[in-house]
Amino acid sequence: MGELKEKDRLMVKEEEDAKVRVWKYVCGFVGMAVVKCAVEHEIFDFIENHGIPMTINELSAALACSSLFLCHIMRFLCAPKVVKRKVQQ
Repeated sequence: MGELKEKDRLMVKEEEDAKVRVWKYVCGFVGMAVVKCAVEHEIFDFIENHGIPMTINELSAALACSSLFLCHIMRFLCAPKVVKRKVQQ
């Protein structure tokens, strides 16, 4: 009886570990895809060449892309501090 419970615990642990690995792959892919998207849309180049902070709307107009789309990308890039966010006052 004790051996069966130990096997059940081991199976649960293996399943939990597998779920963690799957989420790591998914999250790793998302980050890579967002950075690729930012590079393809030349977001980093434009920000660096602009020289001063700009709003999402200004960047959106300059890049001719949706401000909502750009907001999602920039928010994702702010989390690991790939880009800085400056709050307007």
